[in-house]
Amino acid sequence: MLSDQAVPPEPAPPPRPPGLLVWLHVSAGVPAEAVGRLVARLGEERADLSVLLTGAVALPDAQERLMNALAPADSGAATARFLSHWQPTLFLWAGAGTDDAGLWPRLMRELHRRAVPVVLAGAVIGRRNLRRWRWWPGRARAVLAPVVAAFAGERSAVKRLIALGMAPERVALAGPLRSDAEPPACDIRARQQMAARLEGRPVWLAAEVWPDEEHEYVAAQRLAQRSARRLLLVLAPCDPGRGALLASAL
Repeated sequence: MLSDQAVPPEPAPPPRPPGLLVWLHVSAGVPAEAVGRLVARLGEERADLSVLLTGAVALPDAQERLMNALAPADSGAATARFLSHWQPTLFLWAGAGTDDAGLWPRLMRELHRRAVPVVLAGAVIGRRNLRRWRWWPGRARAVLAPVVAAFAGERSAVKRLIALGMAPERVALAGPLRSDAEPPACDIRARQQMAARLEGRPVWLAAEVWPDEEHEYVAAQRLAQRSARRLLLVLAPCDPGRGALLASAL
């Protein structure tokens, strides 16, 4: 038994690296592959940025400017000690709200007090948490006060975050964090221009269309436009080289 022995102190954390530091906390259920890609993307955005990773996923420390650590205990003293040492530039919460702990009111209030911005990724607000916070709307607004952007993991979370007091312009539906493959690279400016043209329009995609099928899709589009004038057909032929020919024919 160790009852008559002194409890060893907690090991001192490593020193905080210089420059920007993103504290990335990962809730249970978020795939490690998705976290790895997120860390890599952060490094691509800013070469001088370090990432402190806590929560349900650990990544190899060999990655440059990445540190694994334990999240602080749910107490005011532990939270303050953790934040005073690491002094995060940003708190990024992956899978926020997906565990039973909800949105950690004590931590969120302390982040707000220290003016640390918070971004929620793949956020989920369960019905139980929604009912609980609706009894204390002032507390809900205080918990969400440091959140500068919330990317909801499901459509219901968008409505619930807004119902709890978040400004609609700070909430967007992004879907859950998954271990899917990276999307292919593209011309960002061309993509933005296309997105602007498609905004608000119903779109249907005909992919891998053979030459002898093309006229059928075009005829179906013209028929459908009689009742849906703004309907847009995206026709992707099997042979990409036929794109210019199709465009001129249409």
